[in-house]
Amino acid sequence: MYGIINGITDTDYICYCPMCGEDVSTFYSDGTAECERCGQRFGVVICEED
Repeated sequence: MYGIINGITDTDYICYCPMCGEDVSTFYSDGTAECERCGQRFGVVICEED
């Protein structure tokens, strides 16, 4: 299932890879991180209720 989520991602909330569970240590200035084990690049968007 695919969709569009709008928001801001912040690397302060990224600790591990959601795909394989490996600790993440490679972070980018656009708010994403990359897993060194599986190569997945991802960001975390927190949804707040109105």
